[in-house]
Amino acid sequence: MVNARHPGSRLVPHDPDLVRALKAMRRDIQRAATAQQTETIVAIPAVPSRWEPATAAAMANVQQMNIYRSGSHLFCDVACGTGAGSVLRVQLTCPDLALTGTAVTTASGGTQRIIRVQLDFPDAWTVGAVHLVYAQAMRVSGSDSTTMAVIRAWQR
Repeated sequence: MVNARHPGSRLVPHDPDLVRALKAMRRDIQRAATAQQTETIVAIPAVPSRWEPATAAAMANVQQMNIYRSGSHLFCDVACGTGAGSVLRVQLTCPDLALTGTAVTTASGGTQRIIRVQLDFPDAWTVGAVHLVYAQAMRVSGSDSTTMAVIRAWQR
């Protein structure tokens, strides 16, 4: 039988050391901070004419997402395809909780713009709970084809 207290044994108990404990805590915190966060990658067609049509004169649901809350805000990068004379407005909404994010409007005169929209989570939406969130869009002006697609969504 091996004596755990003989010199060279890996089982020799160490005296309590506050510095060692603090270093270990600091190392664990740094490891957690630099851990890679996984994120779902969303690919969309590269041609704006193949995105989702967004031509309504009032906000209409264009795309939907099932969101399990883990942060305090939902962010979406949205690609907007507009003709030279059209302007598009996009917002996020969660009908279950009567939430609506701030609407963001594209600049005029472009064929493709990427805008970022945001939805703030209320306390009523508990962490881990799932709700349906819609990306809504409307054509503000112009008569050219207007389309949109959510490129990427994340929580923070």
